[in-house]
Amino acid sequence: MGLSLCVGVMADLDPEDDEAAPYWNGIFGNLNQVLREDGLPAHVEPVEAADLPWSRDMFGYSSLHWLRRVAAHLWVKKALPPPGDDSAAEDPVLTRLYGQEPTPTGPGFEHLIHHGDAEGLYVPIDFEHVLFCDEAQVPGGMIGSTQRLQNELQRLARALEVPLHFDSDDDEVAEAASARARTGPRWKQYGVESHALLALWNACELSLGRKAAIVFT
Repeated sequence: MGLSLCVGVMADLDPEDDEAAPYWNGIFGNLNQVLREDGLPAHVEPVEAADLPWSRDMFGYSSLHWLRRVAAHLWVKKALPPPGDDSAAEDPVLTRLYGQEPTPTGPGFEHLIHHGDAEGLYVPIDFEHVLFCDEAQVPGGMIGSTQRLQNELQRLARALEVPLHFDSDDDEVAEAASARARTGPRWKQYGVESHALLALWNACELSLGRKAAIVFT
């Protein structure tokens, strides 16, 4: 089991399921209420679109923390840390950022880091800061911008030298995540981080192309 990404959660719902559609209609209604309160346009989630629904498994739940750890070091220390390990979620630079102490300067990674790690949504609307709300309104209580997340991932990809034309499902990417090589291309040395980055990047591309939300499940 691990974190999964879904784009187009409303697409192709089973017509015999009398719970899923009302549930998600309620979630997106609540989402739009939060957006309106922040002066943002409403999001219209597609119920039918090519290539949707799309889903992708991350490399376990922890891989997101591996990537966040790299982002935290680049944000705070302006330098790459060594490749991560199973203690990535407890990295002190990353955990201090969760409390936003100290507040770093320069281009940051807010939409990647200050967001749920098991639930939450990204919508294809450009806004500066992650939106916080009651978890009873939107799962995870955090709403990010797909555009801002994609920009952050692009900067991380440059730092890790990740080829963005890859798919996270490519064999070479999965093998790099499993092998955790100590030599070779930088992205392979950061194999888990690169897999997480590419899964999120693939989701962002489809989210922007189909105007659909990214949902963490």
